[in-house]
This record gives sequence, structure tokens and C-alpha cells, in this order.
Amino acid sequence: GTDLVSPHPIAVLIHELRSDDQLLRRNAMRQMSTIATALGEERTRSELIPFLQELVEDDSEDPQMLILLCEELGRAVPLVGGPEHAHCLLGPLEDLAVIEEQVVRETAVAALKDLAKGMPEEHLSGPFLALIQRMTGRESFTSKVSACGLVPVALGRVSKDLQDDLLPKYLSLCTDGTPMVRRAAASVLCEVLTIMANSEAWLESLLEVLRSLLKQEQESVRVLAIDNCIALGQICPVSVVAAEAVPCIRASAQDRAWTVRSTVADRIPTLLVLPGPEARVEVLSSWRKLLADSEPEVRTTAAKRLSAGITAVADKHELFQALLPDIQALTKDICPHVRGALARGVLKLGAALGKKVYEGPVMGLVQDLLKDEAAEVRLELVTSFSEAGLDTAGVATLLPAVSGLYEDKQWRVRQAMLSFTPRIARDLGERMFMSTVGPACLKMTTDNVCAVRQSAGHVLRSLCEVLGPEWSREHVFKHIAKLAEHKSYLNRIAALLCISALHESGDNEVVSDDDCCEIFVPVVRELASDRVPNVRFNAGSAAVTMWKRLPLSTAESELGGIFLGLEQDDDTDVKFYAADAVKSLKL
Repeated sequence: GTDLVSPHPIAVLIHELRSDDQLLRRNAMRQMSTIATALGEERTRSELIPFLQELVEDDSEDPQMLILLCEELGRAVPLVGGPEHAHCLLGPLEDLAVIEEQVVRETAVAALKDLAKGMPEEHLSGPFLALIQRMTGRESFTSKVSACGLVPVALGRVSKDLQDDLLPKYLSLCTDGTPMVRRAAASVLCEVLTIMANSEAWLESLLEVLRSLLKQEQESVRVLAIDNCIALGQICPVSVVAAEAVPCIRASAQDRAWTVRSTVADRIPTLLVLPGPEARVEVLSSWRKLLADSEPEVRTTAAKRLSAGITAVADKHELFQALLPDIQALTKDICPHVRGALARGVLKLGAALGKKVYEGPVMGLVQDLLKDEAAEVRLELVTSFSEAGLDTAGVATLLPAVSGLYEDKQWRVRQAMLSFTPRIARDLGERMFMSTVGPACLKMTTDNVCAVRQSAGHVLRSLCEVLGPEWSREHVFKHIAKLAEHKSYLNRIAALLCISALHESGDNEVVSDDDCCEIFVPVVRELASDRVPNVRFNAGSAAVTMWKRLPLSTAESELGGIFLGLEQDDDTDVKFYAADAVKSLKL
């Protein structure tokens, strides 16, 4: 191997790179820049880079080491003297780009692409292009797959004559006998089309590659036709789109593999803006078929793209009306995942279409989904509230339909509805909030599920911030005081959970020091002597939260006695927590 003569620390790193210990080698590789800096640019090019190339073969059983080597080589251009010397890094990266381990190849190709971006024209047309030609000429599929990723980089910067030399090699990769090579070639076809869009001599050959994708046996190759159709629509005239892209869309939407059809459904928003009336008619027809596809996965994807697809076009109201019968059918779909996908996007769709549509067809969809027997569908609908971009009018319109969700039989739906409550309060104002969903929200503090009760306490804090101190005293503080006197110990604990939530530190304090001492300290003091140990335990926890909020002298005088009493408690857990609090608060 290459013998590097270096100062002692560098010699140690070189020795570690040859070590049998994988971890030691990897750590040494991470310090490659240190070695290169110490050696200098010339010795790095003449000694270190050849040495690293030898490591590729030595570390073929350690992919992680090779990935690190790829990354370090990709960052090594300044270490070898700048872009004019970047070509000296091609040798080890070429060896790395043909290794069987896929992630190593992909990292090496990414590094080669980065090198090519800053490489002088003469080196790109010389050593870099020669590298691609060598890789395309090898028998191994790994070499050809990596070459496919490099073709567009060179094709966009070399002369026309060199393009004419390179393109036949690329076209041969498109018809290679190995499916993985054909797939890699097809994956860059859209880039090649974009580069060669103005070349009449080559466009027909490239379009033939696009047509051939639909005839491939492997669905992983056929699925790439869709993105290439999109690229075609962005670079070619309407006549070419109608002649080439439209048949491709039609065939892909009817493909025997559901993964191909699902990909068409996922690309609907982009396909809808392809130029020409023929493309719009075909995409709409395909979308309607996909919404009624035999596979639930395809219907789910098609439903997920409703909002993005309809809002992508200028005539969104007309498109919505055309799809409305198909959308309505989805509310009765036998698969809950499909109905859930519709529920996730229906409010966003309504917000984009405007209030008039919101009050009509969209509200009908919402009402059907609210009654769905599957909890996941109702949950998807509620979860989408905060993402839908609803205005105040939209919230007010929805309110009668969704208010019943505070009493939904599935606790996750109730919890999700709680999280949307501060937005309702902000849009509706105090009076309308309390005349509609306010009482139901306060009632959630006594929900039969602990997670909901805990969420309710934090939501009450948010409501206090939104609706102000007067509303807080009149409704929230009084409600908590009543809970503290309830015969059920769970309700008394709920009161303490709310007190803790109200006193947590935040951007806005919702309880003044006076209110804390006058209203909540007596409640906590009373519950600290409750007959139920769990109540006393939570009283101690609430007292700690309040202590951190109050001035030290006030906290000591108002709350100190609570901890001293709990330290003498009969319950082991209560006593332990109280002692820990006394220690942490330095009482």
C-alpha cells in the first residue's frame, strides 16, 4: 500500500485507518480533513487520495466506513487545491459508485454530482465524461445504475458533439436487460428531456423511451412514466403533450398494478395543470375512476389529493361540482381509511372554496362524516380543524354540526375537540362561546378518562388567555372551586390538575397573585388534608407549581405549612413527595 510519512499524530491516524477495529477506523475517517490539512494540498493529491482508494477494497465489508469515505471525499475539494484539482477525487469515488451496497453507491453518486457542479469545463468534458463512459461500458448493473444518475450532470454542460456521443450510451441504458438499470435510466429521463427539449434530433428518441416505459413488465419501472409526463408538460408544446402525455396518463391510471394507479392519484394536482384541454379532460376522467378504484389504497390516495387538486386550478368551483358525486360516494365507502382521508381534507377544501359552498355541499359532507361509525374518521375530521385555515365565518358555520363531538363516545375525539376550543372562543367571543360550547368544555374537566381531564386543564388556561381575567374569575375559577368540593375524589383531583395548569409558567400569566392567594391557596390547603391519599398527593404537586409562581415571601407564608403537614402524612408516597418538595424548594 501507499506509505505516508507524517508527523506522529498523523501517523497515528493513518495507522487507525488500517486498524481491524471498525469503530477506530470510522473515527479516524471522520478526521480525514485534519490529515489532509497537515499533509498539504500536494501530498493529499499524491499520497492520501491513492491511499484512500486502496481502503475502498479493504473496507468492502464495512458499508458505514465507505459511506463516511464518500462524504469526506465529497467535502475534500478545498483540501486538494480547489476545483481545478477536483478530478483527482474521481478515482476513489468511481470505485465507491460501483459497490454492491446501495446506500454507498447513492452517497458516492451524490458526491460526484457535487464535484461536477464546480468542476472546470475541460475537466467535466474530459475525466468526468470518461468516468461515465467507463461505468456505462461495464457489465455490472451497479456500475450502470450509478452512471444513470451522472448522465444529466454531464449532459447539461458539455458541447453538442459530446452530447451526441453520450446520449446513445444513455439510450442503451434505457433498454438494458436488467430492470434495475432501466429503472435508474427512467428515473432521470425527465432531467434528460428538460436538457434536450430543443433538440429535434434527439427528442423523438427520448419520447420513444417514455412510450416504452408503459410496456415494461416491472411496475417499479412503469410507475416512473407519470413524473416524466409531468416533465414533458413543462417543456413541450400542447400538441406534444396531447400526443404523448395524455395516452401515458390514461394507461397509467388503468395499470394492472395498484401502486402505479396510486402514483397517478398522488400526482393529480400537478397533472391538472398540464397545458391543453385534452390533458385536463383525461386527468379529470382518470381522477374520477381512481376515486372509485377497486383498491382501497388507491381510493385513499385519490381522496387525500382532493383539496390540493381542486385548489390547484383556476376554475376550482367547476371542478368541485364535477367531482361532487364521486366525493359524496366516498362518505359511504366500505373502507374507513378512505373515509378518514376524505375527512382529513374536507374542511381545507371548504375553506378554499368559500363560504357559499361551505354552507351547502361541503357542510353536507361534514355532517355525514361526523356521524361515521368509525372513530378514526371522526378523529381525522376534528384533527383537521386547526389545519384547515378556517376564517371566523367558517368556524361559526361549523359550530352547530361539531358541538356534539364534546360528548363523542371515543375519548380521543373528545380530546381533539378540546384542542380546537380556544380557536372557537377567539373567533366567537365570550357571549356566543358560553351560549354554545363553553359549558360542554368546562364539563370536560370531569371526563371519565384521565387524559381528557388533563387536557381540559391546559385548555382552560388557553381559554383564560383568550377571554380575559373577568371571564376567568366568573366561569373558570368558580368552576374549579365547585370541583374541589365534589364528593367524587376524581373531581377533586381534577380541580387540582386545573390549578396546576393555570399556574404553570408561560408567556401570559392567567392568575394574579391576589387571586392565587384568595381563591386557590385555600382550596389547595383544604385538599391537602383530604381523606384520599391521591388527592393529598396532587395537592402537594399543585402547591409546588403555585410556589414557583408566587414571590418567595408570599409562597413561604401561604404554602409552607402545606408541605410541613404533608411531610407527616401517613401515606408513604405523599410523605416522600412532600420531603422531596421541601428539599428542592429549600424550605
